[in-house]
Amino acid sequence: MSTSKKSGKSATAPAPPKPAQQTEITVVDKYPPVVSVLVVAPHAWNKKEGKEKGTDYTEDDLDDFTGEIAQKVASILRCKALINWDWKKTMAPARNYNDRADAEKDNRFISELREAGRYEPFVLWIHGATDKAIIEEEKINNPKKPEDEEPLVHAVLGCGQKDNDNSVLTANQQIAKDFMAILREKGINTIPASPSTSPGRKTKCANQTENMCQWFRQNGFDIEKVPSVQIEIKRTGFRDSQANAENTGEILAKSVAELLGIENEVLVPDIAEETEPNETLVERAYTKVSEIVGKGFHNVMEEVGRYLIERFYGGDFKRADEGRPLKGQSFLQLINRIQENNDSKPSKTWLYNAKDLAVDIHRFRGSLPTYFELSHSQRVRLTNVRDVKEKVRLIQLAHDNNYTVAHLNREIGLINKKDPPLTLAKMPTVKELRKMRLKRLQKFEARAENEIKKLNKTIKEYEEKIKRLKSVIEEKAPKNEEGQN
Repeated sequence: MSTSKKSGKSATAPAPPKPAQQTEITVVDKYPPVVSVLVVAPHAWNKKEGKEKGTDYTEDDLDDFTGEIAQKVASILRCKALINWDWKKTMAPARNYNDRADAEKDNRFISELREAGRYEPFVLWIHGATDKAIIEEEKINNPKKPEDEEPLVHAVLGCGQKDNDNSVLTANQQIAKDFMAILREKGINTIPASPSTSPGRKTKCANQTENMCQWFRQNGFDIEKVPSVQIEIKRTGFRDSQANAENTGEILAKSVAELLGIENEVLVPDIAEETEPNETLVERAYTKVSEIVGKGFHNVMEEVGRYLIERFYGGDFKRADEGRPLKGQSFLQLINRIQENNDSKPSKTWLYNAKDLAVDIHRFRGSLPTYFELSHSQRVRLTNVRDVKEKVRLIQLAHDNNYTVAHLNREIGLINKKDPPLTLAKMPTVKELRKMRLKRLQKFEARAENEIKKLNKTIKEYEEKIKRLKSVIEEKAPKNEEGQN
């Protein structure tokens, strides 16, 4: 032990050991391909660290296996999940992330909710309830049901419902009804949670101010765009084993997919590429892209790009980066439809840039913060740089030297200078085309099609002029006795 030179007394006692770092929320797939769904298990329990470490779950643990269910849903839908494994730990924080006071102590959790909300997802909060509690809900819902009849209800759904009061609803009632109908059809018989507040009874409606299902509504998100629902699932047959939990997660995932119209190519990314367009997919995508473009806010291009990747590339950013859509025929038909019918008409180049911008944002988020300090116009220009190392170099140059868009364009031009412009008049051979980068070919295709459209328009104009010329010639030309020219 060291001593003080002046007094010979021992120096200040060593500081007490720092408490172990508090574990925050677990994030499953922070940058997921599918952003239209967010799954939250606010008080799951990891039995390796719980108060009853090493023992099996019991009925009294209420939320056992909800974390495993959330993981399964996220793995199938390929969406983000937020799971609180710290519930019931013997050490702090042991927070209840369904309680606003506890949840807001975790800045990361709140920031993940806020970030997810930007993409207007369907938010599913997964809870567990005892069999007894679900039976009680069934009795309230159907008081005429005979006592000796087997329980039929497996889960209840809450979205802020109250008796004669819609002020704290967290989702449109129709979407809640549709979700319950799909769940029932797939094997989880779900009814609305009763808002009854009899003495000693805790409701499962998510209508309390402190309930985190209310968070999006309370923070200014439109419930029509960010519906937030809370499902309470019974234990027996659904949460009493790993196998049952995974089956429950699969049912929930498929139900959400059907509710939101998430196509199979999103859920099963290895599905074979299509050979003909899917008219239903094209119609849905046309409506959605028109809706997004109509919003006109700053990140509209990113949102369109993410949507295109989710729907046409199976949510696979690598496939999108390589330009290999699963739904290529449908994608081309969507582009043609937008060009023909949408007054705002984002161009084909704009749509490809939107897709590539979403790829870059996904690529650099969390790894290259300087990219996000560039302007939107600069990031769009960088989609023209195929080589990732060159792109990173340009990002750093632009950031460190405060490049204008024009300056960045010049730098990009130097990289692409070795590639002479492609024209239809001097079309390379197929052999030469095969050696070129896909991005370059796609850009050329877009330019060529625009050029053909302009030429066709010019041809039609010329044909009309010729018709007018011929009509005048016919008027002036002398005719013989039979009326012939």
